[in-house]
Amino acid sequence: LQAQRVLEALRPDVQLVNGAWGGDNSWRFTDFFQGMDSILPSSVAFSALDDMPAGKSIAAGYGTLAHDRDKWPTIWLEHDGDLWMPQPNLASIAASFEDALDKGCSGLFGLHWRTRTFDDPAGYLARLSWDSQLTPADYLARRARDLYGAALGADLAPYLVRLEGLGYRWVGGLG
Repeated sequence: LQAQRVLEALRPDVQLVNGAWGGDNSWRFTDFFQGMDSILPSSVAFSALDDMPAGKSIAAGYGTLAHDRDKWPTIWLEHDGDLWMPQPNLASIAASFEDALDKGCSGLFGLHWRTRTFDDPAGYLARLSWDSQLTPADYLARRARDLYGAALGADLAPYLVRLEGLGYRWVGGLG
């Protein structure tokens, strides 16, 4: 509440967002959402870093918040273990995106700690934000065309989809 008062006094044009490590299976900051929702003004957006995407990973607490409150979950775009290996994780991102929509979220952040090869998860999340019907297979077909040209891209796209389907560590990373 004090942060909101200071922000209103100094920069009323800036929206306050709370956030911490959250999720239903780890640090559990989202367990405090209901109490904070009853205390904080509706102008404060709620956010927390959710667990690694493994299906519908958006914390349950987002579904309990007031309808008029901005809710912006933060999802992992990778597993911590293999920071140098490709990890598309597109199916997990798609499921988290759908779950955020189902819980009335008005935004979604993607977090990565990678040193390279995060273009597929970041690119897919960005395009999915503009086209909520974009499937991982559709994204990968376009990606193959962009990288390899129309003819070779059409041949390689099914292999990118198969690799995505193998999940975490398909490249043999050590974790």
